[in-house]
Amino acid sequence: SISGTWSPAAVNTSVIGTTTYTFTPDAVGCGVPTTIDITITDQITPAFDPIVSFCVGATAPVLPSASLNGITGTWSPAVVSNTASGTYTFTPDAGQCAAPVSIDITVTPAITPTFAAIPAFCAGTTAPVLPAASLNGITGTWIPAIISNTTSGTYSFIPDAGQCAEPVTIDITVTPAVTPTFDPIAALCLNSAAPALPATSLNGVNGTWSPAVINTATTGTSTYTFTPATGECATPVSIDVTITDQITPTFTAIPAFCAGSTAPVLPAASLNGITGSWVPVIVNNINSGTYTFIPDAGQCAAPVSIDITVTPAVTPSFDAIGALCQNSVAPALPATSNNGINGTWSPAVINTSVIGTTTYTFTPAAGECAT
Repeated sequence: SISGTWSPAAVNTSVIGTTTYTFTPDAVGCGVPTTIDITITDQITPAFDPIVSFCVGATAPVLPSASLNGITGTWSPAVVSNTASGTYTFTPDAGQCAAPVSIDITVTPAITPTFAAIPAFCAGTTAPVLPAASLNGITGTWIPAIISNTTSGTYSFIPDAGQCAEPVTIDITVTPAVTPTFDPIAALCLNSAAPALPATSLNGVNGTWSPAVINTATTGTSTYTFTPATGECATPVSIDVTITDQITPTFTAIPAFCAGSTAPVLPAASLNGITGSWVPVIVNNINSGTYTFIPDAGQCAAPVSIDITVTPAVTPSFDAIGALCQNSVAPALPATSNNGINGTWSPAVINTSVIGTTTYTFTPAAGECAT
């Protein structure tokens, strides 16, 4: 219980080393001065293995509860974030001559793999190949692994392990192939002028034909294939063209008729339905002749000719009848001429009661070609 004073009066911890402190008793009392030595030691810096940067979203490392040099303590924050970089401070537990220390932990943002756009392509053509690495150097695999050449779809790129990259998807469009359409080509007539095969379909597809030209030299059905031009998203298509033999127009025979009688009218259509026109147009009722039927355009029919006979009219001949005596018995007028023409007379009977000359006219019977 000796009171007194110290020199120095306070312990100085700012200097490393040993300092001697002297206690001097107060004047009252029987005490002698005494000294004590106080040693100040340097603080230990906790040491840790470096924590390498890791990819955002990956499992974050666990902060150690003790340093490599045996200092225990706590961390603030206590848990490493796997989304953002940050500073983590280690505070040594009490009673250890150790200083707090901070470490920086980097969370690397994930790279988005980039790829050149794959343009739409035509269904049925060769599909493009998916690249094994992105434009920014990320390797990985695709799901699905192969592009369909029939259906549009979504393809997912999964980066290989160990790369700080995120999955990405791309959409690839497969354009349905158009079927070229054409107006049908009706059956063509043998050896007729063939229409040109169109270079462009009704729905706008350009292309070429094989064979390139319709052949009308042979009867039957031939197939012509249209192949779309390069770059046209269209399928080949075929059409059939039929070449038919020419129809021969048929007509009821026109019997010979007597010259001078009413001529028959030429028909506007054949017995087998072919319409057309005649050359000459009207039958001559005086002279025999040939008449040609020209089928109207668009009918697979050949011109045909018919002969029409005009029979010259016969002049009936009779024996001469000499002068007769008044009131004598008159001869009968013959019903048939010397050259075989039947007919009737007007007047029908010779009249001998009147003196003079009378004319008697012989009219051939119907069907007799005579004047």
